[in-house]
Amino acid sequence: GSQVAYSLLETLCQQCVRDALQGLHEAAVPAWHHKLLHAWCAQQRPALSGRTLRPDDVTAAKQGLWAEVQLVERCGPRLADALVGTVLYQELLFPGGSMEAVLPVYEQAVVGTFYNGCVVAAIESVVASVGAGRRIVALEVGAGTGGTASSVLPVLDGACSRYVFTDVSDTFLRHARERFTAFSFVEYALLNIDADACLQGFAPHQCDSIIATNVLHATPFIRNTLRHCELLLCAGGVLVVNEALNTAAFAQISFGMTDGWWLFAESGDVERVGQESPLLRWRQWQALLADSGFGRVHCTRGKTFLQGQAVLLAEAAPRSWAASCVQLGDGAHWISGGLGGLGLLTARLLVESGAGCLVLSSRSDRVVAGSEADWAWLAGGGCDVRRIRSDASDLGAVLAGMRCLCGGGLQVAGVFHAAHQLADGALANQNSLNFRMTYGPKVHGAFWLHGALWSSPLRFFNVFSSIAGLSTPLPLEPASLPLLASPASAG
Repeated sequence: GSQVAYSLLETLCQQCVRDALQGLHEAAVPAWHHKLLHAWCAQQRPALSGRTLRPDDVTAAKQGLWAEVQLVERCGPRLADALVGTVLYQELLFPGGSMEAVLPVYEQAVVGTFYNGCVVAAIESVVASVGAGRRIVALEVGAGTGGTASSVLPVLDGACSRYVFTDVSDTFLRHARERFTAFSFVEYALLNIDADACLQGFAPHQCDSIIATNVLHATPFIRNTLRHCELLLCAGGVLVVNEALNTAAFAQISFGMTDGWWLFAESGDVERVGQESPLLRWRQWQALLADSGFGRVHCTRGKTFLQGQAVLLAEAAPRSWAASCVQLGDGAHWISGGLGGLGLLTARLLVESGAGCLVLSSRSDRVVAGSEADWAWLAGGGCDVRRIRSDASDLGAVLAGMRCLCGGGLQVAGVFHAAHQLADGALANQNSLNFRMTYGPKVHGAFWLHGALWSSPLRFFNVFSSIAGLSTPLPLEPASLPLLASPASAG
């Protein structure tokens, strides 16, 4: 019965495609992502039947499909209007900012309910694997309407120290705060998984599990997305991916109206060139996860009408300290302000971690008072340490230093920008001269270094800062800090 009902649902959606294209030419479609959707619609050849299907025909075959049918009734008849821009697709999917149209698809539909149960089972396995006495840290990417969280949070209550509910839209976060007030361990944060999470305030390797339901496909470059997920996981941590695998007309005429659905095509993602949707097949996921640093990968997938979706489990591989040292050992590491206290301390840490060549640049080429022992340790070690007199605030000096290195056959693999000029004083007593003095080496220096090395294959570009200028303590308890990156370590 379910298989027949889902076939009827697909036919109903294809009818909507056929009706929307009546007299609608591509030139009348203004938005880039709607042009792509129109092109997909134009390639469809809906099967002609003896009668026109109605939504009631689908629900009569399977009452459990009411969630999908009600969304088709909202989006299908207005598909042409959405394509030409006379109605906003946001109003079709989220009328008046409400989640009522899409939430049942995630929480109450047959497919959604089955795979939410698979996600719950996976999270229970993660909890069991960490052992008694330790609570896990979990993060959900693109948590959206909270459809997955509503199933997972009751299971994690008492077993999770932090569940970070993230999305790119603050609207979803506000909705979730109201909905999940009973779960005190839930935190809410903006996160765009397209970009490095460390640059958005998240510390690496802190999560026991990352959950992503029908969201990772809506990113421009899937390899980058998976690497950013892997970066957040601790060794042995598990990525739980709940994703559609097959392109269906139901998804195209509803979620296919959004620009996120088509980002892969606009950006030219090499992994999905020529695809008719952003969805990946199981074997594509398997290869990409392996290439992105994950070890064991497992696919949980139902049969018959459930085969269009799957829950993928990918375990972050153990991190080898020796492998990290090999990476540090390749190329030279430039430390601006390298003869200052912070610069010399960084140099020692790099050498102890396997760095083979350091370039210490400074304005005066003098070791700062109090750090002589650190310099003596470096100079007496087996590392190739070079001193360069270079003012980070002077573009010409930075370029000259880089030319000197390149002329000597060195390739810069990492930058640690610790140069600064102190102009101490209360903010009320500061003046424009003091600001120029401090901005020179710190801000302009970072800009010059970035410009001088923009084409180099850098592994690191770390910019040192300070929290000393804060006049009041940070409003955070120590227990809430592990997932947040320290301001002093932001890269």
